[in-house]
Amino acid sequence: MDGMSHDFRRDAEREKEMERRRNSKREIRRRQEMEERDKFVEEKEFKPITEDQGVQKRIIQMGLGENAEKGYMIDCHIEGRLLDGTIFFNTIKDGNQMSSPVKIYALRRDVVKGVDMGLLTMKQNEIAEFKLKPEYAYGEKGNGNLVPPNTEVIIKVDIRNMCEPDIKPTQMTTKQRIERSEKLKAKGIQDFKDDEYKDAIRKFDAAYKLVTFMDDEEEYSKENVDRIVSLLCNKSNCLNKLEKYDESIKNIEFAIEIKPEHAKSYYYRGVSI
Repeated sequence: MDGMSHDFRRDAEREKEMERRRNSKREIRRRQEMEERDKFVEEKEFKPITEDQGVQKRIIQMGLGENAEKGYMIDCHIEGRLLDGTIFFNTIKDGNQMSSPVKIYALRRDVVKGVDMGLLTMKQNEIAEFKLKPEYAYGEKGNGNLVPPNTEVIIKVDIRNMCEPDIKPTQMTTKQRIERSEKLKAKGIQDFKDDEYKDAIRKFDAAYKLVTFMDDEEEYSKENVDRIVSLLCNKSNCLNKLEKYDESIKNIEFAIEIKPEHAKSYYYRGVSI
């Protein structure tokens, strides 16, 4: 009984120490980001984000967190104006900042090409303006009576909220499943670096499910087997950190089964043993 109590206290102390380390890393990162935003001064000049300078950007208010990605659902306000200041489009009605934002999807051509590209450079709560050459805006045709043909425009984007789309794996193409899996893996690795082992495992598991249960030809291709083995190794590493050695061994044995020549799998199994 005393041994069990000792184990319980040891586990509680370990979890408490891990929580302290996690909070420390989170707090440092959050504080640095907040300090950077507080010091930020609205940019006066536009800076090119394309090689031909057809899309230029200036940041009015710095955002926080990660950049938007392809397919992200974005709630934002948009204002379009000509270079002489004439506003031809504005989702804010009569100056009412509480007007409902519009919902767009990044890189789904819900907006003109230049803004679509610019969204991928933006973060949560960021406000930015994009100066667009005609080929990135309304082109040779213009936009009815609002924008003349071959006209440069400035589009202001105010992001209020953004999130990843909720798409079921069965609705994804193989390419989409792989891309999503790689993103989850990258986030899991960051969680691991932050000592967030349980969160990392959840992401590695989600990534694993995306690249398995596909057609045999796709699932057992050399490239996909490499992906699966890498995810199993990452998960095993997390389980070892949590001292869940039996579970780690069961996990890594499958990696060895499908790729016997993978040296790192044997290393993680050795750590578990």
